[in-house]
Amino acid sequence: MARPEKNTVDYFPHYVYSGKTLFTVEQRFGNDGYAFLFKILEVLGKTENHFIDCRKPEDYEYLLAITKVSRDKAEEIMALLTTLGTFDADLWKHRIIYSDNFIKNLEGVYERRKRKTLTKQDLCKQLSIKCKQKPASRSLPSAETPQSKVKESKEKKSEGEKSIGDSDGISDEIPPSQEARGYFEKILGMNLPEGDMERQFAEYWTEKNKNGNKQRWELEKTFEVKKRLATWRRKTEEYNSKFYGKNQRDNHRDGQVSTEGHADLVV
Repeated sequence: MARPEKNTVDYFPHYVYSGKTLFTVEQRFGNDGYAFLFKILEVLGKTENHFIDCRKPEDYEYLLAITKVSRDKAEEIMALLTTLGTFDADLWKHRIIYSDNFIKNLEGVYERRKRKTLTKQDLCKQLSIKCKQKPASRSLPSAETPQSKVKESKEKKSEGEKSIGDSDGISDEIPPSQEARGYFEKILGMNLPEGDMERQFAEYWTEKNKNGNKQRWELEKTFEVKKRLATWRRKTEEYNSKFYGKNQRDNHRDGQVSTEGHADLVV
């Protein structure tokens, strides 16, 4: 008999340095806000496909019982958290709690499971809810795609021009520089919390050299942002597994730490 597919996670690390979201909600609502947020995240983690359906009164009452806050206070906290972007404001209008940031932080888990996470559009379709379309990603200057820019660079290189990746006239494969630049601009413009993995990745690779005229990634002979990010995510998970996963050892007979249910969530 085939093992059923798992669409939940067992735990996520609780970092000692909190982001703006946690600071803001705690300042406004004290320990009630702090506890409410993390209990919601715990429920999201163990709920199938990581969304909470509050459309039925009995289900919402159960959630209030878990978070131990009044209905009025829960509504106020959710209003703040949707304003801050922690939970999706569009879906909350339909009484659905969903966090795109939570889902993104689970990508490594589901990559190991060889499956994709449920997107907002998938969720809307599944629940027969009319949702706002995802806004188009920021286009690069002059409305050109990374692929077209790389193609143009290759054409120029064939005419004898030196491009990024050349060293003393030795021709190397041109990296998708425009794709990397567009990605870093997008991530650094999103005002992500300090502990966010992609923000840390972007800040590391965009650090400028001593002369201040090049960023760290531009000094690499080749730089494929997707592959670099995958490596960064893997190393982050290995680190977190080592330092956060040790408490899970008693749950496994062979004494090995499982990272199957691991999510690098930062709020």
